[in-house]
Amino acid sequence: MLPSTGSWKCSKDSGTCVHIQAAYEILAKILGDAVTYDPQRIKQNRMSGTSIVSESQSGSVSHLPVLRPLFISLKTDPVLYARPKPFREPPSSVLGIGTQASCPCLGGHTFVNPQMPTVIHTCRIFTLYASHSAEIELQSCPKCPRARRRFIGPDLREQGLLNYNNKLLISHELLNEYTMAYVASETPFVAWVTVMQHSGSTKAVVEHLDCVAFIHKGIEKECEVLASLFLDAYGAVAFSQRLSPPKGYERFFLQIAAEESILQLINAVALAGLQNFIANPLPEYLTKILSIPGLYRIMEGRDSLQDFVPLFQWLANRVETVLWELSVDTSPIPTISGSSTASEWSQIHHRPKYPKIRGDGKKDKLAPRRDRCGKYYTQYRSDGLTGESEGQNDVFSTMITRWPVAPKRVIYDFACALGPYCMLREPEFFKNTFFAIDHFHAAGHSKCSPAAFLSEYANADPRLVAINSSAGECGNSGLKKIRKSDGDDEVVVVLWTMPMLRNI
Repeated sequence: MLPSTGSWKCSKDSGTCVHIQAAYEILAKILGDAVTYDPQRIKQNRMSGTSIVSESQSGSVSHLPVLRPLFISLKTDPVLYARPKPFREPPSSVLGIGTQASCPCLGGHTFVNPQMPTVIHTCRIFTLYASHSAEIELQSCPKCPRARRRFIGPDLREQGLLNYNNKLLISHELLNEYTMAYVASETPFVAWVTVMQHSGSTKAVVEHLDCVAFIHKGIEKECEVLASLFLDAYGAVAFSQRLSPPKGYERFFLQIAAEESILQLINAVALAGLQNFIANPLPEYLTKILSIPGLYRIMEGRDSLQDFVPLFQWLANRVETVLWELSVDTSPIPTISGSSTASEWSQIHHRPKYPKIRGDGKKDKLAPRRDRCGKYYTQYRSDGLTGESEGQNDVFSTMITRWPVAPKRVIYDFACALGPYCMLREPEFFKNTFFAIDHFHAAGHSKCSPAAFLSEYANADPRLVAINSSAGECGNSGLKKIRKSDGDDEVVVVLWTMPMLRNI
């Protein structure tokens, strides 16, 4: 109300506020004639209001009464159920749905139907000292709208847990801890959460160091020198001093632990350079392993490399083993009779068939997987590129049927998948080929090893910077212009000329 004018206004909805009439009526009872009250005027200016607030949930899934905490319990309290032990370890089995399971629907709890099927979902249990991942048995709620995808879940009071929403479960011990903290002193919930975070930080440190020790033990079985490098970068000493791993260590260990074959990191050409370096491992000859940038970077700047010879030898032995295991048939690819390599890009080989490789030459039927290149699946499979000219079988077939010797480098959008595809079929033909993803298409390959990117090699070897990794895209752009502007007769000539000009 504006005292000077006696008029009523709402700063949010001027003239249409549904609360003005209510305010008039209340003030009129208190102040009497001092308030100008005109119900007709308010009625004319009033608009019917509709509540825009809706409840998404009427409460937690757990609904049964629980035992009082021990520190406030009395002997006369009813024994609702056997008091459970403090929740310490993650459950060894699925949290069963039970007979008291329900869904907190807006109209009241909907209870479990034993005749209906159940599903198993994952949930997170928060306890006084840690959080655990677990599985919980649920049943789809028949009353809640499908858009909400609500489920009937177990009460879990007998296990000392509060089931909030079938995803978040909290131990009674943790809730009782807050009750005690609030009773002792009026502690805001946010402040209490901060205290709990600090109390759990020690456990997080222990878990981190245990994880480092576990990884170190596994690496030590393969190569003791590699394990020592890992411990220097990520061990307890580095962690206590809050030291970041030395430059290049993270990328090197990502390449060592990658899902891709060791041949993506070290091909036959790089292996020859590594073996030459092992024969004379002096810092001045370090450039011999320049084609292995991950290894080159962590060795660069050291005064002595003699202590790392076992690591170099382990890598070389691993590459030789994989090459030997892949080389089932080392005979050369049969040449088509009468064919000649004199004519440019004529077919000189038939594409070999590989009956022991399931689905060879067909569309890739791989499903998405967390450890596989996400971009390869979403763009290569989902967008239907397997049948186009960019399919890995098409690239492989072109090289194997028209190149007398495999290319030195193949820079390609999906080189992360093309390299293993080629090496699995013709390791002898492609063993010297370097497969890399170009700069233009590097974005999106979030799960691929750094050894699959051209940028990883160009950052170590300046000679590779001059490579125009987008030459193919530039050529495609020019070919699109030809398609729009030239007729059939001209296209035959220009299509041949333009790629040749691009390659000059």
